[in-house]
Amino acid sequence: MRRGILLSIMTIFLLFAVFLLSLAVFQNQSSSELRQATLSLPTKIASIEHFVGQDVLWMLNISAPDSEKNLSASTLTIKFANLGSIPLQNLSNITDQYASFIKNNYSYFERLNISLINFTTNITLSGYNATISFGQNETVIFFTQPELLRSLSIMLLTNGTKMWNNTAPSPDPSYQNINVSVLNSSGSLVFNSMRSLSPNETNSAFSVFFNQSGLPHLHVEYGFALGQSGTLKITTYGLRISPQDLKMTFSLIPGENQIKLDTVLSISGASISRNDTVTLRRV
Repeated sequence: MRRGILLSIMTIFLLFAVFLLSLAVFQNQSSSELRQATLSLPTKIASIEHFVGQDVLWMLNISAPDSEKNLSASTLTIKFANLGSIPLQNLSNITDQYASFIKNNYSYFERLNISLINFTTNITLSGYNATISFGQNETVIFFTQPELLRSLSIMLLTNGTKMWNNTAPSPDPSYQNINVSVLNSSGSLVFNSMRSLSPNETNSAFSVFFNQSGLPHLHVEYGFALGQSGTLKITTYGLRISPQDLKMTFSLIPGENQIKLDTVLSISGASISRNDTVTLRRV
């Protein structure tokens, strides 16, 4: 009888000891996971930001931006090897579907609340106040501070075959150099022109025509357009254009700036609360 009672007491103590040990392990593991999660928050946020930024560039067929500083010349050059295509089909449908995917699917995968607020595909170079905007039949670059722009060059690959005619604006010395090159469907250069143009004047366009009837053709304007000085507008009529090799050279501004999407990425969850634009590159 006494042995049975003693055995029961020993069993209770043993089970209690196992419970305390398990509790200690659980608390230690939970604390470790919490510390690990806390330590990895900046990395996790950066990973989500990178994922969204690369996805948007991929959807629009835009290459990741590159940059080059020339300290002796005090310049910064921003480069895009590919800048999508014109016309851009179903842009609003693409952005709506992607925003829905991020909110309803990617959020579940990351176990966070992730959404895109005022989702736009505009790309901005902060500090230099330059914004690239993508529309259905045109791509526009707004230079809010055009005095910072020193030069711009762009090459347009088209599905046109034989050029019929072309025009170029009259030069305006002492302003920004704008260089436009056009290739036909076989990759042959059919037009190349550079002009110094005032950002404040309504300048005539660089125009290339591939048919005597006037269609198809393309225009590249720089100056006062769409109600704003320092605007570069690429427009196509009956042509498919792939803007390539975009180079924008600016007077160098000290400090770090960013190339970013004008879209607020909202991330919230345990120990996370973040609302900021998506950085594509620091320059």
